[in-house]
Amino acid sequence: MGEELQEQLQNKILWESPFDVPLLGPIHISESVVMTWFIMAIIMVLVLILTRDLKIVPGKRQAFLEMAVTWLTDFFVGNMGKAGKRYVPYLSTVIIYLGIANMIGMFGFGMKPPTKDINVTVALAVMSIVLIEVSTFRAQGGIKGFLKSDGAFDAAECDGACDPSAVAVYATVW
Repeated sequence: MGEELQEQLQNKILWESPFDVPLLGPIHISESVVMTWFIMAIIMVLVLILTRDLKIVPGKRQAFLEMAVTWLTDFFVGNMGKAGKRYVPYLSTVIIYLGIANMIGMFGFGMKPPTKDINVTVALAVMSIVLIEVSTFRAQGGIKGFLKSDGAFDAAECDGACDPSAVAVYATVW
């Protein structure tokens, strides 16, 4: 009973490798990677369509695009302050990617969303953590600033983001 359940769960969770790349041995390409490539293609086509023939006096398409960019910028700057404006392109890209990926899963289309794969979630989390850590390191003055500090974590610098309930909400939303 337990082994059957474990096998069924593994079949549901683990993804098939749609194809292998014969480069120095077989490199297995997971379904989530192929779907991410597909989403990247969708985003590139949308970017090419929406940014074609931009003018000083915008038309409907350009006005929609400018409205979306302004809304995303205002949303993130409103949450992070003016210092967070430099992270708007990364965060906007993640939002657009997650939106399209989840729409693929929501509407079906006969495809599995890449966000169903735990590896995609881990990769997005690692990218965000590295961005945060490198930005903090640079904001402290690089290696000189780090060496001048006592190296201890100061909870006052956390500004409430380290509150367990806030972390739980962030984890649930993302």
